[in-house]
Amino acid sequence: MWQFANKSRAKYGQELMPIETAVEFFCDGLTPFGPYWDHVLGYWRAHLAHPDQVLFFKYEEMLRDPATHVRKLAEFIGRPFGADDDGEDGVVDAIVRLCSFDHVSGLEVSKRGKTNLMLGQAANRDFFRRGGIGDWANHMSPAMAQRIDAITEAKFKGSGLSV
Repeated sequence: MWQFANKSRAKYGQELMPIETAVEFFCDGLTPFGPYWDHVLGYWRAHLAHPDQVLFFKYEEMLRDPATHVRKLAEFIGRPFGADDDGEDGVVDAIVRLCSFDHVSGLEVSKRGKTNLMLGQAANRDFFRRGGIGDWANHMSPAMAQRIDAITEAKFKGSGLSV
């Protein structure tokens, strides 16, 4: 979110926001759509109350095993895959390949298109960065990460949700 916001700031000639400021805002719950933890917990609780209506995935788990998550999504929408859909070059593998970060970020619409947002337009390429996990270590100090982890643990305590 910090890098996306700074792309927008640069586009409009505004001063870039230091990561330290972004972390302060994040920890204080000052993000464009409210505190991150409230947002996540709202969906988590909805998933617990209505598991047949709200599907909840964790990004890191989805990246580690995308095929399993494609199968779970298919079951959730009532269109489970059969045994013939698995295996090499099967439907599940094709979906994983076509939905991969590398494939989607390489599409023409992802490179050149624009998306209308509440505060103007954003180039579609601005929504793509690395498609991985762990890049925080290249931008945040260990103390920043520990602070976010401690707040997250406190906010999620008793919810059954872990990070």
